[in-house]
Amino acid sequence: DDNIFFSLVTPQEFARMDVTDIHPYSLRESLDQGSHSRLDVHSDYSFGILNLVGIAEGHVSLSPFCFYLSKTALILVDGSCSETLDRFVEELSGEELIERYEKISPQVILLHLFETIIAEGEDCAEEIESDLENLEDCILSNAAKEYLRKIVDTRKLIMHFRHNVEPLSYVIQSLADNENCVLSDYEARAFHILLGKQNKLISNVTLLRDYATQVREAFEAERDIKNNDIMRLLTIVTSIFLPLTLIVGWY
Repeated sequence: DDNIFFSLVTPQEFARMDVTDIHPYSLRESLDQGSHSRLDVHSDYSFGILNLVGIAEGHVSLSPFCFYLSKTALILVDGSCSETLDRFVEELSGEELIERYEKISPQVILLHLFETIIAEGEDCAEEIESDLENLEDCILSNAAKEYLRKIVDTRKLIMHFRHNVEPLSYVIQSLADNENCVLSDYEARAFHILLGKQNKLISNVTLLRDYATQVREAFEAERDIKNNDIMRLLTIVTSIFLPLTLIVGWY
């Protein structure tokens, strides 16, 4: 309605907008979008920098964006042409938000965006888990040396993924603390609940890292069993031919 404002803009468009209360440093950060994830809390607004984390072709992909949040406005600043943000805006439904929340506000839209980001993170975690399960099945059937490289790459992928997902927790926690009173009490509680979902995602990713370690241990165990089988065969062959060798040497 006329009392709230929501927009998805490029950094250049954001610089031309009439946002009178924004600090010049925050404006420079929105144009740069190369800084680490964080949230700056000002008296009348909060300015955050985040990375949208995805997985493409076995690597972690990052799409940085900024957001400006005041009591009446939410501006998403996207310099990477993120498909996630474009899809979020296209699928944003006022009816859906009304069903899930008390009323539509910039804070609720940001909350809904964070829920979308966490949901995509959970999908990525499920994809990694599925790859690890398939890798474990392959190892149990044939502990080929090539699988060791895949295990190491997957473990690095998990650690990189966790490193880039974790900052969202700090941003949500800072917003939930509501130091500048940008959120209502209801919205602050909603962000606290969302923090629990984010922490659960991080816990799941940590379990995936442990799972990758267990898969590597299973690989090493299978290799040891295979080596033991070879040594057992050599021992049997040696036991058979040793008496013959002794007799030939005697004569």
